[in-house]
Amino acid sequence: DIVWRDPSGGQVAVWLMDGATFKQAAFVPVSVGANYKLEKVADINGDGKGDLLWRDTSNGQIGYWLMDGVVLSSGTFLQEFVSLDYVIEGFADLNGDAQADILWRNNGTAGVPVGRMAIWLNDASTSSFLFPLANKVWSLDVPMDYKVVGMKDWDGDGKADIAWRNGLGQVAVWLMDGAVIKPGGAFFVTNGTSQNLNNLGLNAERVVTRQRLLDEAGNTTGLALDLGSLSGNGGYSGVVSGLDNDDMFRFVLSTGTTVSLGLTGLTGNADLQLLNGSGGVVATSAASGTTSESISQTLVAGTYFARVYSTGNVRAEYSLGFDISGAKLVRDLTTNTADSDPANFIQIGATTYFTANSIKTGTELWKTDGTATGTVLVKDIRTGFDTTLLDSPEPYSSDPQGLFKLGNTLFFTADDGVVGRELWKSDGTATGTSLVKDIRTGVVSGDPRDLVVLGTSLFFTANDGVTGYELWKTDGTTGGTSLVKDIIPGAIGSNLFGTTAMNGSLYFWAQNASKTYDLWKSDGTGSGTVLVKTFDSTNSDPGELLVAGSMLYFSASTATSGMELWKSDGTNAGTVLIKDIESGTQGSNPYSPVLMNGQVYFTASTTANGDELWKSDGTAAGTVLVKDTYVGAASGNLNDLLVAGNALYFTAYNSTNGRELWKSDGTTAGTALVKDIASGLDSANPSALTLLNGAVYFAAKDILNGYELWKTDGTTAGTVLVKDINTGLSDSRPVSLFTSGTTLFFSAKTASNGSELWKTDGTANGTVLVRDINLQSDNSFPSNLTNFQNTLYFVSNSSLTGRELYKSNGTNSGTVLVKDVEPGQFGSKPRSLTIVGNTLYFIANTSSTGEELWKTDGTDVGTILVKDIVPGTSSARPIYLTAGANLLYFVAYDATNGDELWKSDGTASGTVLVKDINPGISISNPTNLRTIGNTVYFSATDGVNGYELWKSDGTASGTVLVRDVNPGSGDGVTENIAVMNGSVYFVGYNPSNGAELWKSDGTTSGTVLLKDINPGGGNSTPQYLTDVGNTLYFTAYDPTNGYELWKSDGTSAGTILVKNINAGASGSGPYGFVSMNNTTYFVANNSINGYELWKTDGTSVGTSLVKDFNIGSSGSEISELTVVGNNIFFSASTTDEGVELWKSDGTSAGTVLAKSNGPGVISSSPSDLIQIGGKLYYTAYDLEGGIELWSL
Repeated sequence: DIVWRDPSGGQVAVWLMDGATFKQAAFVPVSVGANYKLEKVADINGDGKGDLLWRDTSNGQIGYWLMDGVVLSSGTFLQEFVSLDYVIEGFADLNGDAQADILWRNNGTAGVPVGRMAIWLNDASTSSFLFPLANKVWSLDVPMDYKVVGMKDWDGDGKADIAWRNGLGQVAVWLMDGAVIKPGGAFFVTNGTSQNLNNLGLNAERVVTRQRLLDEAGNTTGLALDLGSLSGNGGYSGVVSGLDNDDMFRFVLSTGTTVSLGLTGLTGNADLQLLNGSGGVVATSAASGTTSESISQTLVAGTYFARVYSTGNVRAEYSLGFDISGAKLVRDLTTNTADSDPANFIQIGATTYFTANSIKTGTELWKTDGTATGTVLVKDIRTGFDTTLLDSPEPYSSDPQGLFKLGNTLFFTADDGVVGRELWKSDGTATGTSLVKDIRTGVVSGDPRDLVVLGTSLFFTANDGVTGYELWKTDGTTGGTSLVKDIIPGAIGSNLFGTTAMNGSLYFWAQNASKTYDLWKSDGTGSGTVLVKTFDSTNSDPGELLVAGSMLYFSASTATSGMELWKSDGTNAGTVLIKDIESGTQGSNPYSPVLMNGQVYFTASTTANGDELWKSDGTAAGTVLVKDTYVGAASGNLNDLLVAGNALYFTAYNSTNGRELWKSDGTTAGTALVKDIASGLDSANPSALTLLNGAVYFAAKDILNGYELWKTDGTTAGTVLVKDINTGLSDSRPVSLFTSGTTLFFSAKTASNGSELWKTDGTANGTVLVRDINLQSDNSFPSNLTNFQNTLYFVSNSSLTGRELYKSNGTNSGTVLVKDVEPGQFGSKPRSLTIVGNTLYFIANTSSTGEELWKTDGTDVGTILVKDIVPGTSSARPIYLTAGANLLYFVAYDATNGDELWKSDGTASGTVLVKDINPGISISNPTNLRTIGNTVYFSATDGVNGYELWKSDGTASGTVLVRDVNPGSGDGVTENIAVMNGSVYFVGYNPSNGAELWKSDGTTSGTVLLKDINPGGGNSTPQYLTDVGNTLYFTAYDPTNGYELWKSDGTSAGTILVKNINAGASGSGPYGFVSMNNTTYFVANNSINGYELWKTDGTSVGTSLVKDFNIGSSGSEISELTVVGNNIFFSASTTDEGVELWKSDGTSAGTVLAKSNGPGVISSSPSDLIQIGGKLYYTAYDLEGGIELWSL
């Protein structure tokens, strides 16, 4: 085995090996100082396990650790200091007691002859230490020219001997008896450089240079453990920790395939990434805690890396599994991925924090250093999934908000689903991200908001359920989080907002008893929280507070002036109206105040000029209109005011240019349009103005590029597109622009990635996607899986074509569109794929023909409309496509005949109405079509006899009523028609017998009641009629047994109950009959195990439960039973896995989970199972791909 040591921290690690196979690893929980050198690994105490011998290189002190594998059993440092002139030459059992002894040698000049040897004989029975003084011999001298090259038992006495060799190649051997050389045991062999003695090799022991802990799977792609060309499946067990938080594995794919990675057996939180050959992130699995991680991606041939990593000081043992032989995603046809919508950016040090959404964690706290690998989830605060959304489970979100920093600590609000929305803090690690205080105890939220720093405290508004929304403060501890003052005593609260710090005090708006707002201030104490000024009852919506030196500017309302511009120095007397801009009570409604060059700029509305740009120096005379951007009474409706040096940028609208980017130096002449980006009256609609490196960045659109990222230096020529991120006319819609040093982070949308995290340095090349955080793609919703000429045909959504017909040979590249029948984003929505000979028929809907009958031979040119039955855009609405020997039967509508029986030979002329069974516009509504050769049986009504059994040979004359089972206008046959051995079986009803099993040979006389299972007028209502190996299995009811398993050979005597599975009259409700290896499998409920998998050989004793794999009476909700070779695959639900793919060979032990796509109980819900060429195809859900096509 191998021992490692990190000299920087003294930590020791042990690897237990099985040849070249890595078995187990662990850190020893005791560190050794930097002065200590690991001299030797050997079995000191004779237990057959390696131990460690240490030496202090500063004073020569000796110590040992007795090891039990990776566990430190005991250890001590001896009170003995060996001169540093002595070095350990070897470690072996010299006296035959199975304990390692030490061979020393003096290589210096410390008072003894140079070259003098010393031997310490180990004694594990010693109570004090292992090397008693009596066992130490110091008097053996050897010339320095000789070096020890091996210690081994060469004379077979069970005691190690010593081999020497000098520079001339001479070899010497000491045959030892403990610390004594045997008589005649010292001799030399002078055979040059040969190191053989009596044909026994002298196995010299190498001294390996100790260095920092080397990780077999290195921390970078360059140091990755090379797994070579990956095929089949395999695994690796390892550990990541705070000292070694990355393990990287390199593998090569010789051909394109689906690779499944799994991280299991976690003892701590570790995550999993798949990287491409350049180190770019392909996929990430980052569940919380010890939840297993999984990634399944279809990859092209090339080099890839698997990365196992932990964040923070977290230690996690793991097992990494690779599989390219199991279930594979065939192809994700909707490659557009979902949005992560990064937002709420804030910078602390070199780290930028933000919120983002992923399919595995919901909206949580993230951080980035601007690289893909450095963009990581901080913590999944609210774990788990809402699994009530069965088709598309959604992760719960804590939805962090109000990100604010106090020193180097990030504060924010979040809802963990346990205590509601409360105050949290983070140091950037998962372990350092924690709840500060549950202000409103229990699941109801304290709802902190308006976070602001004053001094060393963070202030905010919160509701503890007792005082209502009031002012609180915190130092980051639970005990240091407290109410400052209950301004309005009781549960009503003052609902304060707009908290702003100025000159050591906080200013804010607080509600009074009249529900209007007054101006308050606070020094952070209850007594120091006082009213500044009371406003009258019209002040229900005051504006934000802007600090300008030692003065606050804001908008407030009074009954005499309306909403106007005010200022305050923090005193009642110093809180005054600056100017009644719009004389009278109407008010000018100032908003969006900003400070530039000592003056306040804002927007205000007047009757004369509309909503325009104003400025104020704090006096009435100095409060003036800067410019009327939309001349006259109309409004420029200014937005996004941003100060950049000596210029104010904003957006404004007028009838000449639309909404565009403007700037102002504070003068009328210096206030002008920067550039008409969308020429003429069209608007560029600039937004999200943000300053970076002296330039202003913003989002805007023009006629060529859509809504993209722009920048300006304030000149027309210098106002340019940074990059067309979502190329063409499509919009990337940059939002949440945030400056972090010399980098601008933002959220932008592309067709392939969705709204994700981007960054820019101001150049097109430097504008790049940082990381696609939310890798979930849209659902393709494959359906109608059909085996046509040993190729899979199916219907699927696609990012390019909408919902159309596809085919697949089971590979990514071999999964292709057959034809884009209806070009555009919606597609033709094909359905009802039906094979007749070498033709695949289906129904498709186009804007020119409506919903009609189509066919394909699998090629684009061979995919054509068969016939536009209802010419023009109206639809024939074909249904119930059914294959005959060489004819297709179906039901279709036309305005003359209504819904009737049609047939087609694949040509327009050969696609005709068979017969108008219910003459005129009235409908016969044929259903339950089944064929024997080219004869089709079905139920229909002619308007006289009700729904009865009919048949047709494809001609009008040959389309006839077989038998009126329920004479008169009542219905005799409505459902459940099956074919077996040339006969038709169906459920027929008449008042004498009820709903019972009938059969027909196609003649009236040959159409008979097979058996009256529930005698008399009661119904047995047979269901699930299925031909399984020339035996008809079905479910039927009688009062004694309930709905149970029956079978029929086509005779009355041979129509019998197989078994009363659920004893008594409750019934087991069997369904899903399939045959494998002369055994019929089905699903039934015996009331003990719930609905589980059963099998039968057709006898009662041969009918048994296969396996209760969802233990208890809840059952497994089994469906989609499909035979592939010697296994039945099916969809089933368990409490541990949710609804997943299972398989069974018919035995309990062989009934196992085949594939689970989702972590925990998140269901993949497999459906549409079909076997083609020994391979199983099906549709299933996974977190990243949505509902897609899979194979196994």
